[in-house]
Amino acid sequence: LSPNEWLVSEVPYTNAEVRFSATRADAKIANLLKTVVGEPIFLSERSTWLAETPVTNVRFYFAPAYQMIARY
Repeated sequence: LSPNEWLVSEVPYTNAEVRFSATRADAKIANLLKTVVGEPIFLSERSTWLAETPVTNVRFYFAPAYQMIARY
């Protein structure tokens, strides 16, 4: 069970927001993604709330050349 799965089973949420953007890798992120400082990278941010109370707020950084595919 992932930490997120555990959390939402214990603390449900009523609203969620997902934001997608591009940013540049700072020193910490570049090291973690094994790339160079300043490299363009994809960023996804997710926040959830239970009514007006924040439940989660996470940032996902993806290595250069990452692709997102959506099928409808």
